[in-house]
Amino acid sequence: MQVFIEVVKFVIGIGVMLYGADLLVTKAEKFGRARRWPQILVGVLVVAVGTSLPEFVVGTLAALQGNPLLAAGNVLGSNITNIGLIVGVAALIGEIKLSGKTVDYDIPLSILPLGVFVFGYILNSTATSLFGAALLLTYIGYLALTAREYEKKDPMPVRKIRFTAVDLLLLLLGIGLLVGGGELTLIFVKTLAVHIGFSNLVIGATLLAFGTSLPELVATVAAVVKKKGQIAVGNVLGSNVFNILVVFATTSIISPVEIPKLLFEIMFLGIISAAFLFVAKTGKKHVISRVEGAFLCALYVGYIVTILIVR
Repeated sequence: MQVFIEVVKFVIGIGVMLYGADLLVTKAEKFGRARRWPQILVGVLVVAVGTSLPEFVVGTLAALQGNPLLAAGNVLGSNITNIGLIVGVAALIGEIKLSGKTVDYDIPLSILPLGVFVFGYILNSTATSLFGAALLLTYIGYLALTAREYEKKDPMPVRKIRFTAVDLLLLLLGIGLLVGGGELTLIFVKTLAVHIGFSNLVIGATLLAFGTSLPELVATVAAVVKKKGQIAVGNVLGSNVFNILVVFATTSIISPVEIPKLLFEIMFLGIISAAFLFVAKTGKKHVISRVEGAFLCALYVGYIVTILIVR
């Protein structure tokens, strides 16, 4: 009976997130159009932050409870899920058309924060509060650089649109429904994890990462269905940067993280990030095809199978 109740919570959570994602994508796009932002910038600055709140909440709670590796595993696992599962599924639903600037600028820039973990591993170091504060400042610089880059060179050519207080409330409601729905599904994931008996790091990098990435999955699929592929990719890119430069930073400030213990997750994130850049640059110009989406999904499945064996 308990399992049935948890499954019901899971289904309800998915439904709530679907509705929240629709609101968020619609109102975020309107906000960006009112500000004359291109779609990719809407995804990076608005949708990505809203859908990354579950990772932030889970990471903060885990760190406060003295389990920073669970939070760090969630960050790396979520980023792997975002690229492999979310971009892959979105491409399977419909080819994702990208701008040249997204391929040449946004995707490479989103991969750079991975260097934080690589650098930490090489130094055999522990991420501390000072390290976390530096990452937060880096994120502020990233937002400023991205906004300036697009505002200066690629403004959105649209007619004047008003973004009202009602639109703002609906956008916030969409974020709230995404987070609330994500929490319901997370309860199911945690209950399942307890019964299976995985280590905290494996739970964080797989089940928990999938649970907290569900808002990104739903929001990205909703954007692709609405033929807003740029928002979909911007959501993934912005979410990945936010996870490392904000979620991991906050975790480090609260409780030190031993980076060398995350070697496998760091390596696989590097592999799948390189694959993402590769498929974006090759094949049909600036398009992630269904075949390439299937390739990313296969990498994600390989990650899940391998981590269960290795860990």
